[in-house]
Amino acid sequence: MKSILQIASIFALFISPAIAQTQTLQNDKLIVKAGSESTIEIVDGDTLWVGNHEIRLYGIDAPEATQSCIVEGLSRNYCHTQASKYLENLAANTEFECEFKDKDGKPWIRYGRYIADCRVGSLDVSKELVRNGWAYADPNYGDAYATDQEYAQKNKLGIHATEHKAPWVWRKEKRGDSCSCK
Repeated sequence: MKSILQIASIFALFISPAIAQTQTLQNDKLIVKAGSESTIEIVDGDTLWVGNHEIRLYGIDAPEATQSCIVEGLSRNYCHTQASKYLENLAANTEFECEFKDKDGKPWIRYGRYIADCRVGSLDVSKELVRNGWAYADPNYGDAYATDQEYAQKNKLGIHATEHKAPWVWRKEKRGDSCSCK
């Protein structure tokens, strides 16, 4: 899988409070918009790099790189690979943009990643990944994508057509502890 895309977009990532006046704002939200050339690297189905900024999609959880899912005749990394490809196809669109989530008046950063809602035009990227079965609705962030997950599960789409564990269950088992964290 080609994980680095050269696409027609340069993202305005002005996050330092010292340069707040140069941020691209829309309805008081920091927006990362497509422009000219920039590099996007897909990490997995819910994380991507834009230049030197790592972005985590809000509200979803996708299979990890070393997480297995079982589909007869396919690679054990099938779920991770397909989820990543799905995100890669969406990110290749010139209308791709992300809006950083705000926490305490600053961009929300968790585990070193900017938490963001991403869109292609009016299409919600997280919703699209969940509805097509390439990510789970993350229950830690509410139920915004719960009906989309139910749809994907009912129709056995994406990862729901395989034998696998939810990403947070897999991570917890891999750690071998009783941590309630994801």
